Amino acid sequence: MKIHKKSIILIILTICSMFCVLKFSKITMWTMLPEWLSNIFERPSIGTNEYEIWSLIDNLSLAYIASLIFYIVVEYIPKKEKEKKAFAVISSNLQSIYDNLSYIIRVITFEIGLEKNISDIELADLEKVKNIIFDSTTKYADITHVKNNEDLNVKGFSYNVLDDSKLHGNSITKNIDDIFSLQIAGNINEDIVELLSNLKKSRFLSMMSYFEHQNTRRIPGRKNEILFYDKSFYELIQYREAIGKLKIDLLDYRFEKMTDDQISREREERVYWLGRSYFMRMPIEKIQGSISYMPNIVLNEASFSRLNGVLLEALVTYDIDNEQYKHMLPIARSIAEYLCSFNGSEDCIDIACLNYLQVLRRMGTITKKDMIGARQIIADTNKSKFLRLGALIIVRNFAEAKNVFDSLDDNQKFQVVSMPIYRLWNNPPLPANLEQPDFNIYE
Repeated sequence: MKIHKKSIILIILTICSMFCVLKFSKITMWTMLPEWLSNIFERPSIGTNEYEIWSLIDNLSLAYIASLIFYIVVEYIPKKEKEKKAFAVISSNLQSIYDNLSYIIRVITFEIGLEKNISDIELADLEKVKNIIFDSTTKYADITHVKNNEDLNVKGFSYNVLDDSKLHGNSITKNIDDIFSLQIAGNINEDIVELLSNLKKSRFLSMMSYFEHQNTRRIPGRKNEILFYDKSFYELIQYREAIGKLKIDLLDYRFEKMTDDQISREREERVYWLGRSYFMRMPIEKIQGSISYMPNIVLNEASFSRLNGVLLEALVTYDIDNEQYKHMLPIARSIAEYLCSFNGSEDCIDIACLNYLQVLRRMGTITKKDMIGARQIIADTNKSKFLRLGALIIVRNFAEAKNVFDSLDDNQKFQVVSMPIYRLWNNPPLPANLEQPDFNIYE
């Protein structure tokens, strides 16, 4: 933290006051000092004009020292205590800001191929930032999470340079706003307040919203000009280093390029990771981006089971709020259609058929021709009770469905009422369960 001019003035005045008090005192120890230093501290003779002047200065110095002690005891120490408590409240926000700054900086340095510790980066290293184009192309990298210079874990992670940069930038701004909106905001150390205010107003952070315009601006009579970001980006690094000097964990990342095989596996896992919590919080565009890779997944018994779990999660999400999550049905339909292409075991084929039909039921587009598969399952008495019950619900033969349901034991009934297909039953024998645990899609 920098020393303010006011602090420097106070220090100088305190030193001068102490000198004046010591000079005017009757202490005889000055005889032990060198002659030139002893002369400086020599007390003026009584009755002289010099004595009267130094007497006045001594009184002023004593008054200043007394007021300084009063200030330290009454105001400074309590203020520091309040600042300490305020810091404890905002430390999590500062930690988040530091984390987001680290991520943005690593995204950019990874994009320009700069492999250096952030603290060692110099302005001359950032020449490529002048001309970099931040597009919406999806990038892939292995990311090592680093805490206080120690690796935590490594996982495959895909990211979008534009979206992630803007997302983390927005998080920084929100955290700063949250800090300043707190009731204890007035007790925050003024250096931290100034640092956060300057960070929020920083050019690089504010200009991130223009990245989709390919860093250009139109000037009448000129060609589009690249907006130079190297200096403002370097400024962002300095803000990160300043925050890092506070008592917080130093979070960092190490990005490494992925091979084509690693990227392929990552994309496949990205589809499997789709679940209810993801469906509820992520923009539809990101979900569709993950689903777009689904046709590249080679279906077998294991991948069918996992992908079918994703389909059921999409249906549960839709059933929880079919207005807010109405976009889940087209996604569920695309997954169901892909699962219907699997030529595996007879059970998998039947499950794919019934799940596709229950999607159509929710969409209101099912036809008599579509229900042929369900009627074939009903006609085959060798099929499991679960499959036949699902098919009976699809064709709305609820009377026969009730007979099959009653023949199940209590544990089997509990499983049935927790499945999305049960919620298509008009006036079911037991209440449907919308709050069941997530389907185990990670096996």
